[in-house]
Amino acid sequence: MSNSKILIVTILPALSMGSGAIADGKWTLGLIAAGETGYYVGEKDEIGLLPYISYETERFEVSLHDGLAYHVIKNEGPDGSAVQLSFLLTPRWEPHFGDDPIVNGLKRDTALELGVSGIYEKDIFFVQTEALADVSDTHSGYEASAVVGLQQDFGAFSLEGGIGARYRSSDLNRHLFGVSATEANARRAAFNPGSSTTGFASISAAYAIGANTALVGDISFEDFGKMEVSPLVDEGSNTSFALGLIHQF
Repeated sequence: MSNSKILIVTILPALSMGSGAIADGKWTLGLIAAGETGYYVGEKDEIGLLPYISYETERFEVSLHDGLAYHVIKNEGPDGSAVQLSFLLTPRWEPHFGDDPIVNGLKRDTALELGVSGIYEKDIFFVQTEALADVSDTHSGYEASAVVGLQQDFGAFSLEGGIGARYRSSDLNRHLFGVSATEANARRAAFNPGSSTTGFASISAAYAIGANTALVGDISFEDFGKMEVSPLVDEGSNTSFALGLIHQF
């Protein structure tokens, strides 16, 4: 939701690049071409070059774009399965409303959200769940999602795909799509959305071009469901992509 999170976070687990012991710390640097279709009224399709910077240890991750993660549980079973449970602290970037007169005067701030994420992997199958809640008193809402998918390595090439569902509370939807009574005017009617459940899908790929360097790409799609009736929304779905080069050391 104009969160502008680069989905390299979903691409990296598919990589198997030998960059040294992670217990000693691992940096990931990259240059990413990221873009998304505009879905607010007057918002144009966007594409731009962005840096990607993250640092990871066995238990801790920090990313310029995605915030902090601490892995409370990170275990591998004797049957080849793997389980990870993490606490998250992540920004939700403010919506980019565009420049149409209908959105003039609307202001939303970036929120800081605290949450938990769980991942289970077995062979090529994985399940991931995540829940986030605002702790910055910006929108006071919360979001929960679940995704199931497949991941497979083909030598230097890795592929991952998943489908899922996302629940957003009414407070979060008001932040993203709502128009309060005080914000309503002759151009935009008041809109007080309830909670919603939407579907999404993504495909990520990586190609290792060296021991620690890879080309990565991701494309994702989300349908907004009943939120498309908001006076702020021009398109009922969003497609985003990322394509770039990363190096780990």
